[in-house]
Amino acid sequence: MSIGTIYLIINRTNGLKYVGETTIGTNKAWKQHIDESKRMSPLPLHRAMRKDGNHNFMLREIEECNINQIEERLQHYILEYETNNSEQGYNHDDIEEKKEIIEPVPIKKKETWGFHLEKNRGNGKHLAAKVLSVNVETGEEKLWESITEASIGVTGNRNATGNITNAMKNGHKAYGYLWRRMTQSTRNTKVYGVNKITWMKTQVYPSIKSAARDFGCPYTSDLRKSLNNPRKYSWKGFYWFKE
Repeated sequence: MSIGTIYLIINRTNGLKYVGETTIGTNKAWKQHIDESKRMSPLPLHRAMRKDGNHNFMLREIEECNINQIEERLQHYILEYETNNSEQGYNHDDIEEKKEIIEPVPIKKKETWGFHLEKNRGNGKHLAAKVLSVNVETGEEKLWESITEASIGVTGNRNATGNITNAMKNGHKAYGYLWRRMTQSTRNTKVYGVNKITWMKTQVYPSIKSAARDFGCPYTSDLRKSLNNPRKYSWKGFYWFKE
């Protein structure tokens, strides 16, 4: 008989709780939460871990049960501890939506062949990937149009992008922030899903189509809707994000 575990995570700074389930063991489940927090996961528990520090959270096992009953027991304890209430815990999807101001893009006049004015020289933004920064002290998040813009905004130096790039690759801090690349300029976009109830992450899929195929769906329109409206629309019981 396969056994799963229901566990409770408690934030010792404010008493807020999270109820989760795992079939891989609580040590691995806790490590997965830490990894997701470092990867800038927007889920309530992971945002709190970034803000308050992993050391202020403790995990304890509540119950072992047959995996066929694990979803039922999970819901039982979520209701018992009221962790689906944002004032009591982190089993909810009340995540602050980020509003972006989209400015109209001016139409560029055609230039004489072979003559490129300095004032019209491209800044690379049309190829740049947006970057998310999270202040490790306050948890405040900010979305930048490019690494260069983030570098100037945080350090005042447009040439300080190297440390930010390394921080994104390795999950480290740079200039007091954690960093994540929000979009990619590659043809295929890597995606992953987060279960809207348990907050556990799927594997990272190499493309949108491969994720849809794995869930037995021949079309991608609903999955793309979730990707374009993160934390607002779900697909197949998961919220979907770009890696």
